[in-house]
Amino acid sequence: MPEYEKKRIVVIETDVKKRNRLRSILNRLGYVSFFFDSETICGDNLDNLKVDLVIVGALPMIRIIRFLNGFEKKERRLPVLILSSDRHVQDFIKENFHFDIRIIYETQQLSAFDSVIKKMLDTKFTAIPTVENDGLIGTSKAVVKIKKMIHALRDLPDTVLIHGEAGTGKEKIARAIHHHSKRKDEPFVKLNSTLFLENFNCFDSLNTTFKANTRDIFKSAHKGTLFIQEIGDIPNRLQADMLSFVGEREKNEQCSHIRETFDVRIIASTTRRLEDIVALGKFRRDLFFRLNVFNIRIPSLRNRREDIWPLTDFFSAEYCKELNKSMIRIQPQVRKIFYSYDWPGNIRELENLIKRFVLNGNDAVLREYFKLMETTLHKKDPRQMMQSFADTCRLIQNPHLKKYLEDNKHKSLKRITADFVEVIEKEFMQKALEITNWNRRQAAGILDISYKSLLNKIKTYKLALN
Repeated sequence: MPEYEKKRIVVIETDVKKRNRLRSILNRLGYVSFFFDSETICGDNLDNLKVDLVIVGALPMIRIIRFLNGFEKKERRLPVLILSSDRHVQDFIKENFHFDIRIIYETQQLSAFDSVIKKMLDTKFTAIPTVENDGLIGTSKAVVKIKKMIHALRDLPDTVLIHGEAGTGKEKIARAIHHHSKRKDEPFVKLNSTLFLENFNCFDSLNTTFKANTRDIFKSAHKGTLFIQEIGDIPNRLQADMLSFVGEREKNEQCSHIRETFDVRIIASTTRRLEDIVALGKFRRDLFFRLNVFNIRIPSLRNRREDIWPLTDFFSAEYCKELNKSMIRIQPQVRKIFYSYDWPGNIRELENLIKRFVLNGNDAVLREYFKLMETTLHKKDPRQMMQSFADTCRLIQNPHLKKYLEDNKHKSLKRITADFVEVIEKEFMQKALEITNWNRRQAAGILDISYKSLLNKIKTYKLALN
């Protein structure tokens, strides 16, 4: 094959031995390759080299994130292959970057490596999502109030805490706050607290690798916004470390006299009442007050039904455009069902349903969906199931609880309440797991908590299949 017809690949790798090995492999596979040991120099030369793929070697996490941030800003239409075995890096990148990125382990067979490269070169570029309509659609009083608050917050550096059920659009609001602020041209970094939970079990809290990853995440958001999802799930032993970042925006490095300062705006979200978690002693009170400077509460879709149809029209138009389909009309009879349905999955459920509707091209799919959900919810409605369970157990008459109250008359009300809640929580979780035949995802849905939270509770309470 002539040289000018070969695919061109740029590689960023600081290690000389790895660089030489990759050069040998790519030459053997028939690609034209260019090598850089600096991501900055590579970025400056990408446009001139007219390459088809970028490969990022084993760089430190912060350097990978900085390179990808610059890449995304310029909206380059190139796939990126990252060679990394760090699970934390993999999860974080998948959460935050939405163009064509693939992450593989450093050591792979030659044929598998070639297959990944060919597949990426053949994949069409995925557009980077943009913020439109402030990320909020609707005319309800709640939406109007939130839009006004976003406008008021744009010039402030203070932390924001966003409350709302799953699927209500907490991330959209966080992105809208960032988009309308002075930081809009700087990074918006999303951090799901499940990354802390997963990695906390792998590393000791004093492990420098884990701390370095946490530091790199804050560094990557320098001058921008860090959005922390489900802040209440962060392990208690890590909350003190988080407090120093949130409160002072700076971190003292061990074995160093250098004081690093991170100019980061923190936006956190939660599906639970943090006040209740604080009362149970599972979330630091001082961290809660640092986060709760400005508070945005998003009502569920069932509590702002006037926004259902504007959202339906918006999603319908978006997906018709994306899927190259003609606009189709939803029948008046089906429209009535939209307003009467409770939308337990909120806006996310509505969006997914409209996408299915546009794909199928008729409203029969809507009728079938509502018929199925009516049957399913009648059988598995969380409120009905928990009420039934409470009545069956007659918790007030539970002999264990009565004995506990008698034996602990001198304990504080706060401590008794905390203990009581734990006992009830354990029993509810055990019952939900039994009802679902130990399907943990279904049980998490019934209990209205995240799957990761349930796994941790199962471990904490030592729940087991009877």
